[in-house]
Amino acid sequence: MKRDKSSLSLILMDIDHFKKVNDTYGHPCGDCVITQISETIENSLRSEDVIARWGGEEFIILLPNTDSTQVVILAERLRLTIKNQKFVCSEADLKVTVTLGLTTTNQHALSLDDLVEKADQALYIGKENGRDQYVIN
Repeated sequence: MKRDKSSLSLILMDIDHFKKVNDTYGHPCGDCVITQISETIENSLRSEDVIARWGGEEFIILLPNTDSTQVVILAERLRLTIKNQKFVCSEADLKVTVTLGLTTTNQHALSLDDLVEKADQALYIGKENGRDQYVIN
């Protein structure tokens, strides 16, 4: 990023009310939802983008050469794709939503830890404001 003088964006994504999925349908169904969401995310990204499971039901996505306009477009596309997807588990067909915290930096960069913190703050705001949305910080 510094060498290319390009921007870098980061998304933290949390599956909304995931505990309810596990409590209602069991952990195998929850694992199925996580697997299907990870496949949806992976199919939406470029080869240079990096996705990882960040926590129980959270994902982190690192997007090189992606500015604030581009990350908003991607986040909204992911949010709507997941919201409109039917998640098939052995016990049920489920609908889930996600909340996304976004941040972007350029060659005057913050550290990776600072980027994660900013995205986490945005994610928290999205959850506090009703979930099923993205917030950019």
